Amino acid sequence: MQNIDSNFFPSKKKSFLCDLLYLPPTPFFIAISQANHIYFDLFSPFKKQSFQTRAQMIAPSGKKDLIIPTKHPRNGLPYHKILLDNRLDWREKHLKCIDYTYKKMPYGWYICDLLRPIYEKKQQYLYEFNFQMLATILDFLKIPIQLHLVKEKQEAPNIPKEIFHPKKPWPTLFYSLYYRQRFSPMFIPNLSIIDAIATHGASIEWTW
Repeated sequence: MQNIDSNFFPSKKKSFLCDLLYLPPTPFFIAISQANHIYFDLFSPFKKQSFQTRAQMIAPSGKKDLIIPTKHPRNGLPYHKILLDNRLDWREKHLKCIDYTYKKMPYGWYICDLLRPIYEKKQQYLYEFNFQMLATILDFLKIPIQLHLVKEKQEAPNIPKEIFHPKKPWPTLFYSLYYRQRFSPMFIPNLSIIDAIATHGASIEWTW
């Protein structure tokens, strides 16, 4: 993101180990914007009701969740073995919801053009779908980070894992950065990055 001042980041971490998320919330991108490498933990057990399958957006009618259905995994199944439930038409519903919500916003047309080809594919695994989404968004935002998919624990770097979860608090710093939101007079945290892109394009202006 072109307008993030590097002085906002006291740690300036160059490597991150974290989960692979669906259309991640804006604090995720703020956190990783100074990094050179992201290692995605695909070996840990899949987490239900998390950002792995849930993206949050705001519409004129209020807050909405886009939820990816998966085939019911047994407890403890690693993330990289989670299958998408392609029997349902969730892809079309998500795309229509995004288009309806953001098409009249300044850069709303970018969103569907960016994401439609990925929604129209029939990926088998959740991690494949989420990885293609994230790589596309990072490329659009011109964030040059090397992405690594880690399926075996012994292949993970020896660094603490960063937790991005809707039920766990974010570092205060990431809540201190705001961008103008179209459908809410008060700033709503944890919305997917697509909300910021629809309003500001690739040059998202962050303020304290």
